Amino acid sequence: MRTAAGDPWQYEYSPETFCFTEPEFALEICEAVADVWQPCAERPMIVNLPATVEVNTPNVYADQIEYFCRHFSRRSEVCISVHPHNDRGTGVASAELAVMAGAIG
Repeated sequence: MRTAAGDPWQYEYSPETFCFTEPEFALEICEAVADVWQPCAERPMIVNLPATVEVNTPNVYADQIEYFCRHFSRRSEVCISVHPHNDRGTGVASAELAVMAGAIG
């Protein structure tokens, strides 16, 4: 897709309650969105995996990110971004561990 000015669109999907959701179900939903949007190298998609309310420690969030990155079928066509909050003062740690677990690019 292109805008009227010719700029490419890039879609982003964010399962708002990712950190509360069973990893298998979050993966299933994101796969369904990707099936509709059909990302590719020329038209990548962003999947943003938030920790909207920090209910887990950073290592648990990183485990969720790692599971998602290992099992998402279109990993090469999708940028996995993260959005940790700092409710418990661990937002930076959550972001760092998420990147180490496979988030981004």
